[in-house]
Amino acid sequence: MKEFDLVLPEVRALIAQYLDGHLPFETAARSVAAIYKQTLPADVQQDLEQGPPPKPSQIRLKPISISQWLNPNKVSGPSIRITNITPLSLAPGRSSEDEQKAMKLFREALRLLFGSEGLATFEFGP
Repeated sequence: MKEFDLVLPEVRALIAQYLDGHLPFETAARSVAAIYKQTLPADVQQDLEQGPPPKPSQIRLKPISISQWLNPNKVSGPSIRITNITPLSLAPGRSSEDEQKAMKLFREALRLLFGSEGLATFEFGP
């Protein structure tokens, strides 16, 4: 397992290649996911390689509230708010538009690595 700080320059280099038009989005996201995977503990890496557990053959439905019915796009998974940290720049020295594109690419890399969105949400900021 590597520390994220050690692979950050490599992640930023791949993102820069994407932002400069040298790599397609999907290729860059898969490459970033592969690099990020190196920062995970060995047991987590092994679990990811084995794939998701088989889905049950039964579907259980639960009642939903009126607010959930009226706002179906709201994520119902756990929410983690990280505060008092220096914001991570994935595209240092570039425009805020490029930084947004870089974050979108990084989110896609995490989605590719951990599966579909909706299990948890992450907010970065004060």
